[in-house]
Amino acid sequence: MIVYRTAGRLVDPALELSRCLAPTATGLDAQLGRLLTVGAVECAITDHAAPQVDGLDPRVHILASATRAAARVLLEVAIDGVAASASERHAQRALAACLTLSLPGTTELRSPAGFAYDGLHPLSYDAAVRQCLAQYRPDRVLVIGLRTIGATLAGLVAARCDREGIPAASLTLRPRGEPMARTVLVDADWCAAVAGERGALCLVVDEGPGPSGSSLVAAADLVERLGHPAERIVTLCSHDPEPETLRSMHAQTHWHRRPRLVALPHLAPFDEDWSSGRWRSIRCAGPAAWPAVYARHERPKGVSASAPGVLQKFVGMAAWGQPAVRRAEALADAGFSPPTSVVGNGYVCTPLLQAEQPPSRRGNARLLATLARYLPFRRGAFGTGERADVDGLLTLLRSNVRELWGSRYDAALSTAERVAAQTPPQPATIVDGRLQPWEWVATRDGLLKVDAVEHGDDHFQPGPQDCAWDVAGALSEFAWTAAERAELIATLTAALRDPGLPQRLPWMVPAYLATRVGFASMAREALADSDDGRRFARQQRRYARQLAAALEAVPTGH
Repeated sequence: MIVYRTAGRLVDPALELSRCLAPTATGLDAQLGRLLTVGAVECAITDHAAPQVDGLDPRVHILASATRAAARVLLEVAIDGVAASASERHAQRALAACLTLSLPGTTELRSPAGFAYDGLHPLSYDAAVRQCLAQYRPDRVLVIGLRTIGATLAGLVAARCDREGIPAASLTLRPRGEPMARTVLVDADWCAAVAGERGALCLVVDEGPGPSGSSLVAAADLVERLGHPAERIVTLCSHDPEPETLRSMHAQTHWHRRPRLVALPHLAPFDEDWSSGRWRSIRCAGPAAWPAVYARHERPKGVSASAPGVLQKFVGMAAWGQPAVRRAEALADAGFSPPTSVVGNGYVCTPLLQAEQPPSRRGNARLLATLARYLPFRRGAFGTGERADVDGLLTLLRSNVRELWGSRYDAALSTAERVAAQTPPQPATIVDGRLQPWEWVATRDGLLKVDAVEHGDDHFQPGPQDCAWDVAGALSEFAWTAAERAELIATLTAALRDPGLPQRLPWMVPAYLATRVGFASMAREALADSDDGRRFARQQRRYARQLAAALEAVPTGH
């Protein structure tokens, strides 16, 4: 099913590099931001130069040198408190060399999931590399980073080798093809470069493995075919799952063939970990009432012993977290969410809220009144200036429905597509995307929205979308009587000053539910017969029932 999307932003790569050439600050956060930006530009230009097959491009080599130099400065600031002047001069020369290249006027910087969503700190890989170098004591190293995030991580690994005085060659690869069966495609020059490094310790670097494990295994397979022995190919990753949990059969049988080294989490700013659904024991009633959580896709969060009344949560590092911080501040200023302040390393903090009552799926007048203020505010404050993507939603709807039921609802889908095609273009908004009951806290001063800033533009569907998406979410996530549903639609139509809203909901509600079914299906399969796996199975069935009812309500006679 369609669950993920490619998140990113269009930029002028030369302008991004120019900003990195003369940083306005020299502290750790500033150097981290510079490294992530340069690494993202390197990745984007590499993808531009190799849209179908990876090879060797002189421009990419120069950009990779800049990433490596920026990583060296970050390491020195992290370890010594300040970068050596020679290292900073080298970084500036490397960046200046990048600006002499023929670069596209615009390119898309893909969001690196680890840095943008998962709380992965590059310095956690530095600690793993130091351990690896001490264990293997290599004369030289070959680093292969898997793009997107691997461009930055490869630069950091190579920079650590530089600091240790160990020669290191560095290349990157883009896994291609279906998410559950990734492959790697390379030309003869790339193969020759890797084959020429036989005898080196090879480090294959990525955030993964993902659900299938296929990307890391495919890359390591290629390196082995090019003459590197399996015992000298080390997979450097963020976790080491049991092979049977991987969704690629080939990955299951090959995951343990080669050494693996896990980059342990960098120091988190909290002592009491609320991640991976641990917050449920505090926010919700007993386990029977807990919502399903797929820990792999939860943002890190927790409470520090020095500030027990404050929740700290990861919203994204550097440029990938700044928009979320601005949204959090705007929502707090408008009274919809608790106050927010920046902690550092991609974390923000908010006061812990005392709920008057546990979350309930029963819709009520208090919620409707809050939505009538909240959704118009979001549309006005968080518009992207672009058109909402209707075609992508309709593709998702048809794909996920057909995977569930085959052709049973083709007539309803055709009607929905015809109605959508007749809908005037709608502006895209950074939607909330998380209107479930447990994302609201009932306080004496009213309902406050939490988890409101990260999900409208992350790597899950739908991304920035028509504000009707959140109306569909409110209709789907809460139980309303028929009269209450009609009142909700009428109230929000008036509040949003959007007379066309009722005409868009007959296909927007199914699209919303198809997205939720997709996520629940993926999580259920991954979590199998665990408590949360069973919760997702129940959730999947509920969303599927709602989706079937919504499709059956679509008129198909004209």
